[in-house]
Amino acid sequence: MSDLTNRRLQTLFRPARRFASANSAVASIEFAISGMALILFFLAIMNLGDLGLVLGAMQHGTTSAARAAAIQTADNIAAGAACANNTAVQSYFNTAASPPLPAATGSTTDGSPQIQTSWTNNNTNNTVPGTYITVTASYNWTPIGLPNTASIPLNISATQIVLGTSGATTSCSS
Repeated sequence: MSDLTNRRLQTLFRPARRFASANSAVASIEFAISGMALILFFLAIMNLGDLGLVLGAMQHGTTSAARAAAIQTADNIAAGAACANNTAVQSYFNTAASPPLPAATGSTTDGSPQIQTSWTNNNTNNTVPGTYITVTASYNWTPIGLPNTASIPLNISATQIVLGTSGATTSCSS
């Protein structure tokens, strides 16, 4: 390297060397003040990323579960069998959403997502007639690094029509 380049690098890194060799407590105090803000900012970014991941998984899980339940129900009705039950819908949700979500177990005390299904027969003129399934997932999300914080309830729903149903002849129940 040329002598000019070396002088420029020395000039560039002079403040860093001065900060690293500081013997006073000023650097420690400055880091204590700015370090806390930096750590909180890092936690906020992690929590927003985790929240986005959980919401995306819940949306994918409810959409996939509603779609799979609608297809299974259409096949079952064509064969003269019953509609998809809540256990099957819960299994479809678990396949699509876990991980990152814990598997839905049906228990309200273990912190897992809660899955509800509702069936609607629709014969109005303003929508497509038929049987609709709505899958709703509920989950209490707790921020990372803040265990004593109240959890945030998240709810997402997805609705699908069961093809081949006229609405009046199908009797599905939750």
